[in-house]
Amino acid sequence: MSDTLILKSGESTAIEMPFVGNPQPKVSWTYNAGKFPDAKRMKSQTIVNMTSMTLAKAVRKDSGDYKVTLSNDYGEASFTIHLTVLGRLSGGIKANTYIYFLLRSFKCTLWQ
Repeated sequence: MSDTLILKSGESTAIEMPFVGNPQPKVSWTYNAGKFPDAKRMKSQTIVNMTSMTLAKAVRKDSGDYKVTLSNDYGEASFTIHLTVLGRLSGGIKANTYIYFLLRSFKCTLWQ
């Protein structure tokens, strides 16, 4: 299963997921199939029948797939949240700046 979450740059969020399992499932969180990229701003916590992931001051590079996996001796379940962070690119494009690039024989012009 999956869902989508959209944040503006600088916003914070907490994702809480209740669950039931016997025996108590082992819980793991991943970001794009790996570790969280910024352990200072991203934390996961699990207590009995509840897991959560907090993200402080989102930046565009935080966009991606956050997956929680629960597993015990009887099986495994997972849920993916696709996060999109909206905001300026670092170093942003200034007004009236033109960017030209050539892709094969196709010329594309972008302007703001």
